[in-house]
Amino acid sequence: MRHRWHTMHVSCLDVPRAQGHLEDIKAKYGDASNAYRVRVLGEFPTSDDETVIPLELVLGAVGRNVSTLDYHPVWGVDVARFGDDRTALAKRQKNKLLEPVKSWNSTDLMATAGKIKAEYDATPYDARPSEILVDIIGLGAGVYDRCKELGLPVRGVNVGEGAASRENCARLRDELLREQRAACEGNDRQRVGQYPHCPTPLAPCETECKNRPELSNASPRSKRAIGSARDPRL
Repeated sequence: MRHRWHTMHVSCLDVPRAQGHLEDIKAKYGDASNAYRVRVLGEFPTSDDETVIPLELVLGAVGRNVSTLDYHPVWGVDVARFGDDRTALAKRQKNKLLEPVKSWNSTDLMATAGKIKAEYDATPYDARPSEILVDIIGLGAGVYDRCKELGLPVRGVNVGEGAASRENCARLRDELLREQRAACEGNDRQRVGQYPHCPTPLAPCETECKNRPELSNASPRSKRAIGSARDPRL
């Protein structure tokens, strides 16, 4: 939506009457802090203090030129049913999203499995995924079972399970988010497709203040409760 706005920027550094507090803020927070960016430079913060993947990392990966690695494609499916939420189907080849994420709503589980089957059958044999990874928490379990019955190469993913590297992450979801951050940080490692809304759901993932706040990330549902966008195209 940014292109629809005409914006103006004013920094306190350009307004003599607004410079009385500059040194105080710099001394208290530092000139690289979000407080300095917002209160002095008039910029948006680079991220919330507890954000796992800052927005600038995501934007830096949008449209990035990367070499396609020699791996079989994989597909990922996040399942919804009726209501505001949408089912999403993403197709990835290692470090690159192959096409815009497809999404749909108001579809029952059997119809969703049928859509995935139709996508698979319409894909040339050499470009078919080695795996279709389905989020099996809740509604996704039914789609996984039906796709397996249809002979598709599905694998169920439960991001609530313990992470492989338990000393660094509490849950698989936390581990995957941190791996995604590491991929976005490398200039030649990860490309996020240049598609509408793509950075929006990825950037707000925050650390959840529970028993191990440095290791556990807020769930999409808890983010929705405080007003984050309902967009499955992660």
